[in-house]
Amino acid sequence: MWPEFYANTRATADVAPATVSLSIRHRLGAKRLDEPTYTWSFPEGVSDIVERRDTVREFTLAEPGTYPISVTISDVRGNTTTLTEEIVLGTPEPFDLSLRYTPSNSY
Repeated sequence: MWPEFYANTRATADVAPATVSLSIRHRLGAKRLDEPTYTWSFPEGVSDIVERRDTVREFTLAEPGTYPISVTISDVRGNTTTLTEEIVLGTPEPFDLSLRYTPSNSY
């Protein structure tokens, strides 16, 4: 039985820049797949890709935008599924800094 797959995404922020962890899971619980392979596809703008396991990638998105990440899962029996997860990062609010100097003594 070929399972239904889903993506689990965690990001350090919902605005750019952000580090994202994307993991692929299936709904068969502890049942093991028959020699699965995971083929990952990343668009431009994705950097610092780290392979944590076959099913997990961590990467950096430096600019705001929509990033479709695709993963094709297949096994030796010919089963295949392609998942596409869109990561959307907004533009951060402008940084506003104001300083006020107050001397503590007359020297």
